[in-house]
Amino acid sequence: MPPVQSSQYVPSQRKSYLALPLKKPILPASQRRWPMLSPIDQMSLAAVHEISSAKIPKPPGEVGRPGRGGYALKVALNWPEGRYKEAQEACRQYARSKLEIAKPFTQQESEAIKSVCASMVARFPEMKRYADKWPASDFIKGVLRNAVRYRPQEGKTSPQEGRDADEE
Repeated sequence: MPPVQSSQYVPSQRKSYLALPLKKPILPASQRRWPMLSPIDQMSLAAVHEISSAKIPKPPGEVGRPGRGGYALKVALNWPEGRYKEAQEACRQYARSKLEIAKPFTQQESEAIKSVCASMVARFPEMKRYADKWPASDFIKGVLRNAVRYRPQEGKTSPQEGRDADEE
C-alpha cells in the first residue's frame, strides 16, 4: 500500500482532549494578572470585610431573665450542648479559685473578674468573636448567682440531710 499523502489524510472523528493545544498557558497564581477593582467594588469589598470581622453584640437585657426582657445565655450563644456545659464547669472552677463565691458579681474585685474572664477566653477562643467578650462575664454572673442560690443557709437543712434524719 502506498504511503498516504498529506492532502489525502482524513482525521478520525474521535478527538482526544489531551492532544488539543491550550489556548493560553496556565500560570501560577503569583504570576497571573488580576483585574483591577473599581472604587465601588473596593468599597463593597471593604464593607463585606467589616461585616465579617464585626464582633457579635451582647443581647439586650439581663442574662438569665428571658421572660423579663433578658436572654438565656445558652440560647444567645447557640453553642453545642457539650461545649456549653464544658464552659460552665470551667467557669465554676475558675470562680471558686479566684473569686469570693459568697459575694455577688457587683461586689467582686475587678482584677479578679478580669482574671477569670482572661482564663475563660484562653480556654474557649470562640469567645473572642463576641464584643467585649461578654459571654465570659455572663458565665461568671450565672455561677455567682447559682452559688448564692444553692448555698446552705444557717439553721436550715439541705433536702439530703432532712432525708437522712428521717431514716434514723
